[in-house]
Amino acid sequence: MRVGRRSPAQPEDATPREAGVGRRGSRTIYIRRKLEGDRAGEPRFNVQLYCELFKNGAPEAFGSLAFSFVAAASFPVACCVRYAFRAMNRSAFASLLLLALPLSAQTPAAQTPATGAAQPATTQTAPPTGFAEKIVLWPDGAPLQHGTTDGDIPKIFTYPATGAGPHAAVVVMPGGGYTRLVMPQEGALEARWLAAHGVSAFVLEYRLAPAYLYPTQSTDVSRAIRYVRSHAAELGVKPDAIGIWGFSAGGSLAGYAATIHDAGNPAAADPIDRVSDRPDFEIISYGRLDMSVPLATGTLPMESILGPHPSQAAIDAIDPVKHVTADTSPSFIYSTTGDKTVDSRNAAKFYVALKAAGVPAELHIFELGAHGTHMGDDPTSPPELKVTPQLIADWMQLHGWMPAQP
Repeated sequence: MRVGRRSPAQPEDATPREAGVGRRGSRTIYIRRKLEGDRAGEPRFNVQLYCELFKNGAPEAFGSLAFSFVAAASFPVACCVRYAFRAMNRSAFASLLLLALPLSAQTPAAQTPATGAAQPATTQTAPPTGFAEKIVLWPDGAPLQHGTTDGDIPKIFTYPATGAGPHAAVVVMPGGGYTRLVMPQEGALEARWLAAHGVSAFVLEYRLAPAYLYPTQSTDVSRAIRYVRSHAAELGVKPDAIGIWGFSAGGSLAGYAATIHDAGNPAAADPIDRVSDRPDFEIISYGRLDMSVPLATGTLPMESILGPHPSQAAIDAIDPVKHVTADTSPSFIYSTTGDKTVDSRNAAKFYVALKAAGVPAELHIFELGAHGTHMGDDPTSPPELKVTPQLIADWMQLHGWMPAQP
C-alpha cells in the first residue's frame, strides 16, 4: 500500500494511515472526523460508517462497531457479530454487517409508530343535549382526518339566543384530558345558560387523542371561531363579539387560541379561511396555562396530544403563557386552590402575564373546590363557588358581550 504525502490542510497529529492512499485513505479520514463530530448520531448511521472503517482496515472500529450494533439491534446479535469477526477477515465481516443493516433499520424510534401499525380507535362522543343544529366544520373532509366515524368529524352544536339580534357568541370547549369530552357539564350546561342570557353558544366537538394528536385540536378550535365569524349574518351573531369558553383541556385550548391566532388569508379559496380566528374574549375554567407548573400526575406536559417524551421546544410551542402579547384576548380566569389536577398557579401566572402585556383580565381563585367544578353551581360544589355564574355575567356585561339582565 502506497503512503501519500501529508497535505498541508491535514491536522499536525494525523497518522500516516490517516493521510491515506487515494480515495480510500481520504474516505477513512472523512469518516473518522464525521464520527468525532457526531457522537450522538443514530446507531444505524454509526454502524454504517464503522463498517466502512473495517473495509478500509482501520483497527479501532471493532469496539465502537460492537457498541453501535448493540444499540441498533440487540446484545445477542452483537455477540454473534463478535464470533463472526473471529472467523472471517475484516472485509467479509463488514459485508455481513452491511447486509444486517436493514434489520436494525426496522427498529423504529420510540416516538415513531411502525409503518403499517394500526391507527388507534377514534373516540366517539355523545352529542350535547338541547342543541338546535349540528354543523360540520369541514363538509368535504377536515385537515388531518383519517377516518369517517362520527369522532373523526369536528363539528359544532348550536344554541341560539332568543330575542332580537345580533347577539354576542361563545364557542364552548369541553374538557376531558384530550381523550374524552365532558359534554353534559362542560358544554350543554353552559351553552343553555349563555343562550338564556342573550348570548348564542356553539359547543365544539373537537377530535381526540390518541387517534388525533397536536395540532388537530387547535386546528378544530380555529376553524370553529372562523366558521361562526364568517357565518355571523346567518347565525344572527356579531362578528366582532365572538368569544370562547374552555374547561380543563378545553381551557388550555382557549389559552392557546387567545394567544396564537391570525387575521385570516384574504386569498384563501375557502371563504371561511379568509376571516380571523382571534377570539374577541375568552373564559378559562381550570385550564392548563403554564407548562412549567408541574402536573400532579407526574407526567410531562401535554403528552396526551404531543406524544410521549415531548421536547421542550414542542411544549413551549403550545404553552399559552409564553405567547401572551398585547393582542391576546381579554380574559376571565376561574380556578380553585383545592384543584389537585391543574394547579391554580396556572391561572395566577397567566393573569400576571396578561397584566404585564396590558390585556384586560379578571382572575378568581377560590380556596375550595376540586378539579372539574364546571360553572361552580353544581349541587355538590362548595357554597362559595355558586357565585361564579354571576361573576361571569357581570364581566361580560361590563364589556358589552351580554345584555343586562332584568
